[in-house]
Amino acid sequence: MSFTIHFQNQSYSLPAFISVRTDLEWVKAIQKFCHAWENDLPFVFNSSGSTGVPKEITFSKSQLIASAQNTIDALKLLAEKEHFLMCLHANFVGGSMVLARALVLNCEISVFEPSMHIFDQLAEEHPYSIASFVPLHFQQTSFSIEKYERINKVLIGGASLSDEQVNRIKSFKNNTFHTYGMTETLSNVALQNIALDNGFRPIFPNQIRINEAQCICVRTNFLTEEISTNDLAEWIGENCFRVLGRSDFTINSGGIKINPELLEAKICASDLNWKPGTFFIGKAKNNFWGEEIVLVSNVLLAQENIEKLRKDFTSMNCKKELPKRFLQINEFPISENGKIARPKLNEWIDNQLV
Repeated sequence: MSFTIHFQNQSYSLPAFISVRTDLEWVKAIQKFCHAWENDLPFVFNSSGSTGVPKEITFSKSQLIASAQNTIDALKLLAEKEHFLMCLHANFVGGSMVLARALVLNCEISVFEPSMHIFDQLAEEHPYSIASFVPLHFQQTSFSIEKYERINKVLIGGASLSDEQVNRIKSFKNNTFHTYGMTETLSNVALQNIALDNGFRPIFPNQIRINEAQCICVRTNFLTEEISTNDLAEWIGENCFRVLGRSDFTINSGGIKINPELLEAKICASDLNWKPGTFFIGKAKNNFWGEEIVLVSNVLLAQENIEKLRKDFTSMNCKKELPKRFLQINEFPISENGKIARPKLNEWIDNQLV
């Protein structure tokens, strides 16, 4: 079947979908992308700040095609055979590249309103062969293993995965890949086959290096210059790397630098009931230490778990990584592309401690 968009139980060609009248903002974003594709117009995205200050970045259609083809080749996707599930917003590069891959493959794509509860909208016997999600999709009560396993290949991006999430995904019967990429690199430049690999492997012909500051640098076949990021990483094998977190999220407490993402993983790995996604690590200003570690949870914090965490970290000689404050929040600030908005979380913490 040639490229077809399925929307609200109707099927459209590319030109027909562009002309659909709608007041839905997320649909208009898809139409804007499709119009640019049809007319070879430039594509403009707002970066998330992976390489510094967020900014507008412009790409050509040929660059999107090259990036899409790299991922298509890496996943061995089949032209005219795949059926994409799209539930990410087209204003962001992650959602737009789902559309680009479907267009390059000349296949079917079903578009849904971006939602963390996408599995509520899927039929038990759905036809989707490939989909892209963010980790928060797996933490919803609406998540369905049966519906998930019907999707042959799944890409998960936008945030790190905890050990618990990785182990859970390994038990699923389909093929799940954790992605590494950003707006500046037009989405995926490296993949981790969760069932087989402990880290990310660059997608050919992309090249990854780790610089003197331990940050990732990326060179692709569709960008003229190397991209330097604020993502900290280490090599863990031949052509395989692990992302450690963001250098710009680092908490400097009394000269000790703590990475919040690594600390979250360490807490999840403890023998306590700290579930990924129910808490995040932020920071607050401290007159003596400069900054202090704050644990923010969206569930009621049991005092016995806090005391046990204190004892465990002390016994492991990790006392300097122990959160100094524990706060409860009704709802975490989440960006439109499904990531925890750490700057907003830190701003919320500062407001609580005024």
